[in-house]
Amino acid sequence: MLKKALYFMALLIFTGYFAATALFVSPANPIKTQTNVHNQIIGKYFYQDWGLFAPNPISSSVEVHLQCLSNTKVTHLINVSKGIWQRHQKNRVSPYDRIGRVLGNYGHSIISVSRQEVLASQECSNDPGSGACKRSKRLRKSAVDFATRGLTRVASGFCGDQAIATGHTFDRAQIYLSLTPVNRWSKRHDPPREAEFIDVGEHPLVAVAAPGIWR
Repeated sequence: MLKKALYFMALLIFTGYFAATALFVSPANPIKTQTNVHNQIIGKYFYQDWGLFAPNPISSSVEVHLQCLSNTKVTHLINVSKGIWQRHQKNRVSPYDRIGRVLGNYGHSIISVSRQEVLASQECSNDPGSGACKRSKRLRKSAVDFATRGLTRVASGFCGDQAIATGHTFDRAQIYLSLTPVNRWSKRHDPPREAEFIDVGEHPLVAVAAPGIWR
């Protein structure tokens, strides 16, 4: 009896897995564009796309700029991403690349859609009256809110370091993103292109430990 029960459970698991796989790789349809069912299993635990093997070259560089504020003191606007990558280039086995990726990922989450948003966003662009538009707006807002909270934590750590370095206490931070288009390889010798700045807003600092990397 136990053996049959185990066989039945295994059959259910494999059937569910292959059904989820079939839904995940199927063309765009209302189930995929208006719900998140296809991402609950394959998209969450087994996601894979061609970017794993042949990622597209980046078309722009995103960097984070921070300014610490209080009623009596304002710091200069500082490009915190640039310093992180410069330190990584000096020591390739350091963990600075992980910090740099965190900053970049938060920035990209604010300015571009994630893979979970692509289907709903495309469906909404093709049919503005589609039910996918509500889901697309909800996903976009959720992604921006999450990334903004993450950048606020980064700013809090940065301003904690600045407080120790300057002896001043800060209670909020101004956050900007800079988006710099990257020249194509055929135009690599052309002058660098102008950066576009995006105002993420002024946010109250949260309680995080000063990491000691921006002093």
